Amino acid sequence: MPVDEVLVDDLTRAKLGESGIADLRRRFGRGDCLTCERPLRRSVAVVVDEFYAMTRASAYHPQCHQPVWIDSGPSLIPKNQAVSYHCRLFLGPNVLSRDANPIPWFLVHPSLEILGLKPTESGMWVSSDLDIFERFGFITKLDNAPLAEPKDLVALWVRRNSVVVTALAHRWSCTGDPHTMRRLNRMKGAVVAITTVIDPGEEVTPEMLEAAVRSEQCAMGWVRLRQANQ
Repeated sequence: MPVDEVLVDDLTRAKLGESGIADLRRRFGRGDCLTCERPLRRSVAVVVDEFYAMTRASAYHPQCHQPVWIDSGPSLIPKNQAVSYHCRLFLGPNVLSRDANPIPWFLVHPSLEILGLKPTESGMWVSSDLDIFERFGFITKLDNAPLAEPKDLVALWVRRNSVVVTALAHRWSCTGDPHTMRRLNRMKGAVVAITTVIDPGEEVTPEMLEAAVRSEQCAMGWVRLRQANQ
């Protein structure tokens, strides 16, 4: 579930603009505060660590940290704090062919409490959440082209009743209903879709997924099943 309010300082407001602040509110999920590790609620304080390509906006309880933009390097994100994610396995639109039969999708919001930012030529800052995944073969624009298979640093397998996906330093796991699991095993793979504009921990409608794909806010790749039922 998105947060209802993001608290920012004047410098953050100047660098992001009102549209950028609204975008943060939409992308942050209700994970855990990076200071006290208790669940985030309706309002979060935003701390931005500006450090080249590693610039991050992090969410805290307002009582745990004041909102601030820091340009002296990444110093606030706790090194041992696990970042929360939400994922969902379901049957979704067939983006592999003209076949109308649905195919397995593994949809994940990879980081509920930490979002990436990058500067534009205008000097304003925008989301960079999907950039790293695009560099490894995920695509955000279908263009009637075959869905790409990401590089070998991305893997998918079934372990007991769970589907596990590893991508770069991330590891995500969730369960699926028997019909979806059978379809995944039969097709020997799934569409892995990474987004920060949908929270898969909540209901995901076809309209929400279509809007994310159409607006190029979903990094997708076909990932083959490497190991089954272990």
